[in-house]
Amino acid sequence: MAVDSKAPEADVVGYGVEGSGSSTGFAASVLDLGFNSAKLASYHVSGRTNYRLVSQEDAKVKLGEELDDTGFLTVSPIERTLRVLKMFREIIDFESPRYVLPVATSAVREAANRSEFLHLAEEISKFKFRVLSEQEEALLSYFGAVLSLRIPTGVYFDLGGGTLAIVYAEDFKVKKVLCLPLGARRLTYLYGSPKKGGLFEKKDYERMKDHVLELLPTRKELHLAKKTRLVGVGGTVRALAGYNADRSKYPFEKLHNYMMDYDEVAWTTGQFYRMKRRQMKSLPSMGQARAETMPAGSCVIRLLMKSLGIPRLVASTHGLREGTLALYLHDRRWYNAKSFEPGTIDRHLSSTGRAWRTSWERHVSEIFSARIINEYEYSLLLEALQIVNNAPRAADLKARFHELMGVDSPLSHVDQLRVAISIIFGASGSYANILTEEFSPPLRRKDKETIRRISAAFRLLELLELMRAALSISGSAESGRARPLKLQIEVGGVYAEELLARAISNVRDEFKMDIDYSVMKERKLAPLELQR
Repeated sequence: MAVDSKAPEADVVGYGVEGSGSSTGFAASVLDLGFNSAKLASYHVSGRTNYRLVSQEDAKVKLGEELDDTGFLTVSPIERTLRVLKMFREIIDFESPRYVLPVATSAVREAANRSEFLHLAEEISKFKFRVLSEQEEALLSYFGAVLSLRIPTGVYFDLGGGTLAIVYAEDFKVKKVLCLPLGARRLTYLYGSPKKGGLFEKKDYERMKDHVLELLPTRKELHLAKKTRLVGVGGTVRALAGYNADRSKYPFEKLHNYMMDYDEVAWTTGQFYRMKRRQMKSLPSMGQARAETMPAGSCVIRLLMKSLGIPRLVASTHGLREGTLALYLHDRRWYNAKSFEPGTIDRHLSSTGRAWRTSWERHVSEIFSARIINEYEYSLLLEALQIVNNAPRAADLKARFHELMGVDSPLSHVDQLRVAISIIFGASGSYANILTEEFSPPLRRKDKETIRRISAAFRLLELLELMRAALSISGSAESGRARPLKLQIEVGGVYAEELLARAISNVRDEFKMDIDYSVMKERKLAPLELQR
């Protein structure tokens, strides 16, 4: 479905000085108006691929109520939505972000009176919405999720209130895009009993399942590769993961990259179908509006897993809003363009992939090639700097640990735990040991050695980054070597002589190897007394 050319042109509301911003970053917001919810997400941006969610306002406006019956946005949903948009405008005026990106999806896209609604929205709230086509909605959700998880081959789906958006990608290349009218709120309207708060009679639930299976693609139809993974985005996925984590007493308060197998999803879906609404609303992972749509939404997820034959689901808390912001940071032109294609996402994902190959990756690859670290340590260190850079600084070690664990990373939660404790170990070995005991299990006794090694390697690599140094290593740390490894370091910035000596000494001790090094430098770190 194409964007209505008669609708008002989408607009970016800008505050502050144009440009990429200072090293401290800037604020940006994304307003997402969907079938069921209106969300205003505020981010701190420090680069094209570095942004962190600061706050989010969420209102269940139910804009798509009666849309399937009438084809129009009706009076009550419009009034609810306009009140919320006016409130969002007041928040924007207080916070003054540099950019505000308002996007609208299925309810506005499908409504016969959308031009009138968009005019009212602009008049009352001063927001000019970019109405996303079905394909654009799916692609932006995929872009937000794949940037954070970096799963190259997968089916990425975003289950919203009105639609189920699906993108299949192989090796970071989009192969298929689908957008189906199988949103959780829409199915609840169509098959649930309004008098019973959306509860399903058995015959209506079975009718809904038949309808969903009729529209869902199969593994054969999508030509899925053997190792295809399934990634889910949206409030229903988060609530499903949250319930599963609470029930299993999961040790981490983290839903991004949380994994569930088919049996867990199927069992939970059955629970949601039979559960009384009062009981469901009392669950920590639910609210009143979410509880009404969970039977339908969880059913769609289970049937999608079954239809595609993928036994495990990965939850992503990054989706449409993050994809909208990320694509705008890459290329502002798309926002006011008439449309964009899968190739747009592929190109920007390719450029992002090149950005991942930074000096940090070159340094980590160098010490891996020299056999200083093993393959597993290599995988952890590759992500360690990104985790540190995306975690707000905190002087208190307990707060610092929680900030490090709060960063959304492609690593599994247990691997991120190992990295976080390794970073803490550099500041306090005793507190790192306390954390290791606190999280045992899932940590094992041998993880203590891994944490110490990762900590030592990270401190050296971080120092090389700060000194803007190039690293080359002669030799290989194989058993039986008579000669020491030789590190050649060319410093492009400030040379911290004592810090470097300590960092290399620590690597020698933790990795139990003989290391020599030489330094080519431009200038030396000034004595502390001269810096006052």
